[in-house]
Amino acid sequence: MNSPNKQFDINKTAKRWAKIMVNAQVSTTEQRELALWLEQDKAHKQAFFQYRQQLIAKQKPYRRVVAAGFAMAASIMLFILMPNMVLESPAVPLELTSIQSKTHVLPDGSRVELNVNSNILVQYTSEQRLITLTKGDAWFDVKADKTRPFIVKHLSVEVKALGTSFAVKTHQNLQVQVTEHSVEVKDKVTNQIRVVEQGEGIIKDHSNWREQTAKELNTALAWREQLIIFDATPLSLALEEISLYLGKDIELVAPIAHDEPVTGRFNTNNANLALEMICEGMGLKQKPLLDKKILLF
Repeated sequence: MNSPNKQFDINKTAKRWAKIMVNAQVSTTEQRELALWLEQDKAHKQAFFQYRQQLIAKQKPYRRVVAAGFAMAASIMLFILMPNMVLESPAVPLELTSIQSKTHVLPDGSRVELNVNSNILVQYTSEQRLITLTKGDAWFDVKADKTRPFIVKHLSVEVKALGTSFAVKTHQNLQVQVTEHSVEVKDKVTNQIRVVEQGEGIIKDHSNWREQTAKELNTALAWREQLIIFDATPLSLALEEISLYLGKDIELVAPIAHDEPVTGRFNTNNANLALEMICEGMGLKQKPLLDKKILLF
């Protein structure tokens, strides 16, 4: 806890920055200075967002909309200036989207690593730290905070951190893998609650959860090492995985079984090679189409 004198100085500075950031004429230098000040101490962020909300609330309706717009624009600019720092604002969930695998630092110092084509909403309050994984895959390294549980939500499933690090994968079937300590998984549809320990993983097949084998666990976490691993993987699922890293839809029209097994190990940055080798091994040909689609025949 900060001393009264230090808290007074923090509040004074936070008020000054709040007034500056609802102004239309905010310089890049000012935005960078604020970003650095906010990063110094969690108390700086709390005070700043508190006074910013108070200031916006006092505005007349028209000015309130304008002020809120400037404040949001300033927050976006701060995120651009310091892309790995996520600002803590309970009023507005922050959206993070990745077009390539990337790690972000969350307000409490926790880290999230997003896979390609993944999206999360970050919303921290005084009661909890809520992450909504809207699509894709994410790995979390959680900072301990006994007063605010760390929860990752996807549709009807909530994953509560009971330790340090875990992954949630939504591409294809929903999966949870724990790399350190444990998590509690709650499925509100099936009313199931289960604890997953370090080195374990679970996958949801339709409405049922089952434990993953060591082989499945290794394959599921391969994206963190920039790898795609196929081990007798059905062709349809292999193409779906390759499509993710190519950023293009793959349509199979050839008279070949979609469950034909595929085995191989590829780099995520070279998904084209993976597709070429599969086509060569199965006698398929590719035809690129204009609408980001590849036809296999």
